[in-house]
Amino acid sequence: MYRRLRNWFIIGMLAILAAAYARYQMDRGQPVLPFAQANQDSTAAVETTVVERGDIVVTVSAVGTLAPIKQLYLFFPVPGKVSAIAVAEGDSVVAGQELARLDTEQLELALQDASLALELQQIAFDALTAEPREVELEAARAAVSAASAQLAAASVPPDPNMVEIARLQLELAKNQLWQNQLQRDSARQQEEQLQELLSRIPVALPSPGDLPLSLSGLPSASQYEAAVTRSEYDVAIATQQLLEAQNASTNAANIAAAQAALISAQGQLARLEEGPSEIELALADAQLQAAYLAVDLARYQLEQAILRAPFSGVVAQMNLAPGEPPPSREPAIELIDPSVFTVNLAVDEMDVAQLEDGQYAESTVDALPDTILTGRVTGIDRVATSAAGLVTYGVEITLDQTDAPVRAGMSATVAVVVDEARDVLRLRNRFIRLDRRTGQATVTVRRSNGTLEDVPVTLGRRNETFSEVVSGLQVGDQIVLLPRNSLSNFGF
Repeated sequence: MYRRLRNWFIIGMLAILAAAYARYQMDRGQPVLPFAQANQDSTAAVETTVVERGDIVVTVSAVGTLAPIKQLYLFFPVPGKVSAIAVAEGDSVVAGQELARLDTEQLELALQDASLALELQQIAFDALTAEPREVELEAARAAVSAASAQLAAASVPPDPNMVEIARLQLELAKNQLWQNQLQRDSARQQEEQLQELLSRIPVALPSPGDLPLSLSGLPSASQYEAAVTRSEYDVAIATQQLLEAQNASTNAANIAAAQAALISAQGQLARLEEGPSEIELALADAQLQAAYLAVDLARYQLEQAILRAPFSGVVAQMNLAPGEPPPSREPAIELIDPSVFTVNLAVDEMDVAQLEDGQYAESTVDALPDTILTGRVTGIDRVATSAAGLVTYGVEITLDQTDAPVRAGMSATVAVVVDEARDVLRLRNRFIRLDRRTGQATVTVRRSNGTLEDVPVTLGRRNETFSEVVSGLQVGDQIVLLPRNSLSNFGF
């Protein structure tokens, strides 16, 4: 029993060693039995091909998602309620077209107020910087002369003659008042007598006050009353003038007031003749600029209440409702330009070194498998992205315009052409064996006598299907593909 188990163990170990040796030989591209390879029968071939001339295009492939070349989320930067929506989802718009607006009544009033304030500030600035008119200069000079005369008068002591003149004028005013009062009283007495006389006549006659002067022959009492009122006013004025003449005296207060008035008049004249000072000009200019800025701010806020299309495109999403405020956490409108699409790829770090701007690319959209979209590399990130140990670089492919019904978000597989060779010897990759240790490539050639021979070859460019044969083969050589599993040669 023990001997039998030992024999089986030995046989199993030999089988394992034989299989390992066979695998090693196949990995080197050598036959399992070197002495038998060159003479094996052609019936052992699995597939046959010939060396041909053709093109080899080397590409770097990656998967990405279609995106419009322009995609923008529009927001209202000012608060308010939506008053009008001019477009709907799916509508085509042109650059500058109004899409929606908020209620702008208050903003329009604010702009009007700011514009009015600007006009007033401009008028004040123009008046400050304008050349003085001759009439203004004459008025200023006259004010200086009047102030000088006032100062001179304040410095002169009172004149007795002026006091006497004022007293006499008061006496004359009083005499005139007494005379008017006597005439008024006389007229009243005559009217009373005439009234009594008329009352004795039974025929109805007009009242004395209604009689024309041709009948009464004298002014009425009301007329004399007006004269008395004027005389009383003249007496009051004459009395005041007499008091001023009697009380007039030179004092420091009157002189100081007159001097201040003179200095003010002289300063006003100098300002007109010399113009405003630098400080006044700077202040006026600052106030004018502030008014301009206030108008610009009001106009900007009014413009911000209106959403306009920044470019021509299609409304992809609408999140507005009339009479409601715009959403705070999502865009009011999403606008895209579907005329050109891009594909954003994540290319492995081992491949990105082969890419450069302008390289030709072909894309296949999963939703449109029979459609080939062409384009070019238009951007390569300089900074890598690392996720789960995988280092990639972002690459942008801009597709050429197409009539195919592509949409944003579709998945696409892109092949970027990084190298190509025209009219070279080429062979399908599956007929080539590669020694992993030495890197030597070998193929099995069927000679004209039907024998098979392993031939080392030198390879050039290589893509997913073909490899360029630089040396070792000729056009028309028949290449065979042998079974990978040759364990049967060992009798298993």
